[in-house]
Amino acid sequence: MRKEQPLILQFINKSTGAIHVGGTDASLHWDLTQRVAWLGRASLGERTFATDAEFEEFRDLKKAITHLTHALIDQVPYLEADLALLNSWAEKPSLVPELGTHGLVQHCQSFPAALAWIAVQAVYFLGEAKHGQIRKCQGCSIVFFDSSPTARRKWCLMTRCGNYSKVRAFNERNKSGMLT
Repeated sequence: MRKEQPLILQFINKSTGAIHVGGTDASLHWDLTQRVAWLGRASLGERTFATDAEFEEFRDLKKAITHLTHALIDQVPYLEADLALLNSWAEKPSLVPELGTHGLVQHCQSFPAALAWIAVQAVYFLGEAKHGQIRKCQGCSIVFFDSSPTARRKWCLMTRCGNYSKVRAFNERNKSGMLT
């Protein structure tokens, strides 16, 4: 059974339901409704309202976390501006966790508090990730956490990109006359 991807990878990968292909990131263009809906699904508060300026901060934080994640995957140094933005958000007041009758509940007092909580999660996630655990799908460029026993996963989902890749390879072998 496939595990749920970490919140930070959901944050940088989520779009309007389309798969990103060729590294394009449609989710940077989410509208107000989509952003608030994602925060609700991520248990960061369904009644989180924000100004246009706060949504620009959402977009900037998302870009910084995306850049830092890709730098970790590509084993290149982090950009100072991305580090500074992430760490400045991680220092701000965050969500207040509470244990409820059905598990953990996050009380979101404000949109900036939700962003601060996301930043703290990104700091821990990127700081504790082991080499090779965070990868880009060879099919669609989505970033995923490889928790497979052999740590050799290549695709975001075998049923989507893995199958497509195998079908493409089969068809290429068939065209070249390797199969009769």
